Amino acid sequence: METVYLLPLTVVFLTAAVAALGVRAKRRRGYGPLVLGIVAAFAMILGKFAIDSNIAVYAGLVVLVSASVWNSWTSKPIASVPPAPDGPLLQIGSIKRREENGNET
Repeated sequence: METVYLLPLTVVFLTAAVAALGVRAKRRRGYGPLVLGIVAAFAMILGKFAIDSNIAVYAGLVVLVSASVWNSWTSKPIASVPPAPDGPLLQIGSIKRREENGNET
């Protein structure tokens, strides 16, 4: 691969990663992970192409991964799943039910 294509490819892939942080940001964790991802992407681009600093590139990578993990963490417990019942489960027409009614077969 030629270095001419490295900057545009890096920008495209970092834009895709940051855009993934922005999808439904309001419903997930807010705009914090998105802002952190934008800062990380700029740190990576500047570190690689402007100031030639490996520390800035790797720090930006760590921050971008951290923003992704933060964004994927659920903000609220799921309340739509009912709890499991405490007692025994009986089906309609089960043997135990028939015995309770006095209709043994």
